[in-house]
Amino acid sequence: MPLLHYFNPGHETAVLNGSPYYMAPARILRMHRDLAFLPAWYAAPEDYIFTETPVSPDFIRNMTRRYGPFATPLSAREAAATATTMPPAVASPWGWSPQSVHRYETWKEETGWHSLVIPPYDEAYARLCARQTAALCLRSLSGVLPEPDKSLLPRFRSSLEEIEKLIAATRKPVVVKAPYSSSGRGLRWITGEITGPDRTWIAGILKKQGCVSIEPALDKQVDFAMEFFSDGEGRVSFEGLSLFHTTQQGHYTGNFVGSQEEIERRLAALVDSEWMEEIKTALEFSLQELAGHLYTGYIGVDMLIYKNERGAFRLHPCVEINMRRTMGTTALHISRHRLAPGNCGQFRIEYCAGPGEAYAKHLGRAAAYPEKLQNGKLQAGYLALCPVTETTRYTAFLLVNPG
Repeated sequence: MPLLHYFNPGHETAVLNGSPYYMAPARILRMHRDLAFLPAWYAAPEDYIFTETPVSPDFIRNMTRRYGPFATPLSAREAAATATTMPPAVASPWGWSPQSVHRYETWKEETGWHSLVIPPYDEAYARLCARQTAALCLRSLSGVLPEPDKSLLPRFRSSLEEIEKLIAATRKPVVVKAPYSSSGRGLRWITGEITGPDRTWIAGILKKQGCVSIEPALDKQVDFAMEFFSDGEGRVSFEGLSLFHTTQQGHYTGNFVGSQEEIERRLAALVDSEWMEEIKTALEFSLQELAGHLYTGYIGVDMLIYKNERGAFRLHPCVEINMRRTMGTTALHISRHRLAPGNCGQFRIEYCAGPGEAYAKHLGRAAAYPEKLQNGKLQAGYLALCPVTETTRYTAFLLVNPG
């Protein structure tokens, strides 16, 4: 059956909240709205995309003319007008939560699309989304690397006193992490003595989430991920590698788009490619044990390459696990299906605070980097992946071979 996609980033907080009526912060809701069309870049042409408001028909026509068929975006009003003729479809959000299930159920009732299938939410999914699951995987991977660094293992603490004692005893920079967070949010770098603002931040996380993890602050060189798919029947399979970029604070900014061979070449210049194969196999087994029968969908395992105190490149094989679709899987799909062979560039997500700022940048990039196509695939230039208007704040775009 076709899928009905729904872009709901930041869903980890909705999982933690646990309420069907959870309301995301205003900035996250803005991202939902501005980037609602993003699933079109990984969805099949016969699929549908749930959008809060209609997507410009001109935008759809222009994209279809240049790149071929896309999934059909549908607002509640548009779906209601054609509900009696809609085929059976299966709900497929960016990430599952009680809130996303409730949103689909409400939308189904509003539109009368009675053949829409909404899989039930399993409470075990909340456990899979927490950092404790990543810690379990990391521990199981310790035997794979020839020289495992045991200091990478997260240490979970549930009181401010315990946290202060551990940080003082460590005597090295650390990162304090909320158990439920993603894309570099919910992190606090502590490079010396713990400060008053540090205590306030940690106390807030303890109140909301019960504990924090404490991990060493590493001299990061490269961020990347292994992307997997769980079929829900016990099998987890490797989908590909993604190479991504973050700010100094760890906030996600974008992904490399290009061939898997190029990503492998870049990583092999720093770490042993045999390690990568062993870790991939070990992760498939570990993820099957943890989630193979509990979860159907994509799984992204974030990793990084860092320099140790001796200046040698080392691999952190499991920084974070994302039990959802990721920007990495989106970049992977774009690289394979929308990018002309032999080319590479960047897939970027950008936020602009000022009114009209995103639109002005959009026009500037379109003029500076004209789009060039080869057989219906992007060969070079700038491509906005979602409509950009005067009111847009979040943009998603490709910049390929800018020269």
